[in-house]
Amino acid sequence: MKLRLLQINPIVGDVVGNLALIKKGWAEAPSGTDLIISPELAVCGYPPLDLLKEDSFVYSCMKAVERFAKENRDAPPLILGCPWIVNNACYNAAILIEQGAISHVFTKRALPNYDVFDEKRYFIEGNHNNVLTLGGHHLLITICEDLWVLSPQQLIG
Repeated sequence: MKLRLLQINPIVGDVVGNLALIKKGWAEAPSGTDLIISPELAVCGYPPLDLLKEDSFVYSCMKAVERFAKENRDAPPLILGCPWIVNNACYNAAILIEQGAISHVFTKRALPNYDVFDEKRYFIEGNHNNVLTLGGHHLLITICEDLWVLSPQQLIG
C-alpha cells in the first residue's frame, strides 16, 4: 500500500487556504497512491482553540469539507483532519473522502488536557472503532495521542 503524508503548514482559521494546501498535496500525489493523509485538524489549523466554541465556525469547516469532497471525485482516498459535529457533540476527527463523498468519520479518543492542548474543553472523546479496510488492508486510524496512551485493544474496541 502506498501512502502519501501531507506535510503542510495550515493557518488557524483559514479554512479556504488550508483546503487549497490539502488539494495541492492531493493533486501532486504520485500515480498509484492508495491513500493520502493530512495533519490533525488541517482544515481549521491547529490549535484552533476558542474558534471551536463557535458552532458556525465548525459547521463552516464541515460544509467546506463536503464541497471539497464533491469537487474531487477522481482523486485517491484522502483522510483529512477537521472538527466534526455528530449529534450535537464536537469531535476532533479524521474524515475519509472517497469517490467524491465522505465515507467515514474517525474520532480522536485520547484528548490531551494540558498547556495549549486543552482539547477536553472543546471536544468529546470519541468511542468509535477506528479500523479502516482499504484495498484489502486493515488500517488503524489514530489521531495524535491516541497512539501514545491507548492500548491496541482500546484502539480497536
